[in-house]
Amino acid sequence: MKTNLFILFLICVAGLQSCYKDKGNYDYTKLPEVQISMTDAPANGYVGESYTYVPEVIFENPNDSVYYKYWWEYTSSLNADGKPQVQEGKKLNYIPTNTGRFGWQFCMQDTRNNVVTSGSLYITVTAAFNRGWLVLSNDNGRSVVSFIRPQWNTTPDGGKVREYVPYIDLNKEQASLGTNPTGLYQALKSTGSIVLLKQESGPVWLNGNSFLPEVLLNDEFLGGSPAGFQLKDYTECSYLGVALAKDGRLFSRYMASTAGYYTDDIMNFPTEYYGEIVHATSLIPLTPLVGVFGLYDEQKKRVLWINNDYFFPNSVFPSVMSASGDYLDFAHLDDKRILYCSTTSPALANAPLTTIYSKGGQFYVQSAQATFNRTAMQNVTLTVSKDKLFAGNDLITQNSKFFMLETRPYLFFAEKNNVYWYDLNTETVHNIYTFPAGENVVAMGTNPQESELGVTLENGTFATLDIANDQLYANHKIWETHGIPGKVIDLKYKFDNGTTYANRVRITSYWD
Repeated sequence: MKTNLFILFLICVAGLQSCYKDKGNYDYTKLPEVQISMTDAPANGYVGESYTYVPEVIFENPNDSVYYKYWWEYTSSLNADGKPQVQEGKKLNYIPTNTGRFGWQFCMQDTRNNVVTSGSLYITVTAAFNRGWLVLSNDNGRSVVSFIRPQWNTTPDGGKVREYVPYIDLNKEQASLGTNPTGLYQALKSTGSIVLLKQESGPVWLNGNSFLPEVLLNDEFLGGSPAGFQLKDYTECSYLGVALAKDGRLFSRYMASTAGYYTDDIMNFPTEYYGEIVHATSLIPLTPLVGVFGLYDEQKKRVLWINNDYFFPNSVFPSVMSASGDYLDFAHLDDKRILYCSTTSPALANAPLTTIYSKGGQFYVQSAQATFNRTAMQNVTLTVSKDKLFAGNDLITQNSKFFMLETRPYLFFAEKNNVYWYDLNTETVHNIYTFPAGENVVAMGTNPQESELGVTLENGTFATLDIANDQLYANHKIWETHGIPGKVIDLKYKFDNGTTYANRVRITSYWD
């Protein structure tokens, strides 16, 4: 009986609940709508340089903005207490101390309900002097290194604009780098790069990121620097490094591909060729032409070749012409003088060589194919395909400056304040830019994509000219800066490492 009464009680309770009217009184409050946009945030930052950014915040009701507080959280690492570094305010002020990819999270909190809205920002940080234009000048005898960094910045409408950041006289706050500079050379490895400052006070290697001096080249000789050694030029390719002295002697070293910098000694005895000490007027650095680069011996009227092969380093051998004829014979130059020699395809074992030379007061251009037999190890055979009067014969002198592109068949040359380009296919010469009278061109170079020609003028000016295919006839100067101290000596484009140099054409998206 008691059981039946209990069941009846439950049925009554359930019935009462089912009769209760749902009044719909659920306290649902619509939250204010807000959006964070960071599409215009710069993707790149630089070690030691301030990175600032303010995100765009869009409110459905602009009056809601007074109820929010803002902060940034560093998400790439935590503090010792296990919490992220916090920066109060809407504006991010960040000075990176290391290279890499780092994250920040922008947070905004509605103080009425404590709801937090956030958005993430990732910044790729590189060394400030990772890659860009390196300019060497002589300021009253003092060696001065300046740097111009190209970069893309974002416009307010989300577009991209090319900008250049000049760093004039990088070492002015440090001890002097040396005196009476003569040139620059960059040594590349897969992990980085260093820069050789050639100067009369003694060549010195500079750190590739800070450009602070690290090691004197003369201290790298095994057993001490040779008597009377003064550096004229230096180059490396593959397993071989060669120092050319002002008196023409060559000193070489074998370099292990896996070794770091400053680990392989330079031999302190000169390179020989069939028992005679080799003397070269200049180096023809066709690197990375597989196997060899040239030694121009103006005194003995010949071009020798030195091998950089792993199995036969430092082997010197002659030039051999595939046929006789009225052209520039690299084995017997006679009354001809080489002004410039380079290749448009430095990655090939069979390299097309373009040589500008003088004879009897006239200037000629020769196209030849240089073939190096890695097995026979006997010579470099040159097959001449063209030898004729240079189309720019009346535009150049013995002191003209030349620069050959590596990916397109164009040779650029400058005489005083005029810059020209020579098309190897059509054999025609065109003016690309004329600077004001008296502003003489000292050196030229190109960026990785070969879309810009960097030009330095003797008076301390650096400029870039647009040499993209559709701009070659436009006479377009992209950018210019003045005020480089003293007299400009040399210009080089600095790469961050050998890997990006080797892939500079294929990975065009890599560049700023």
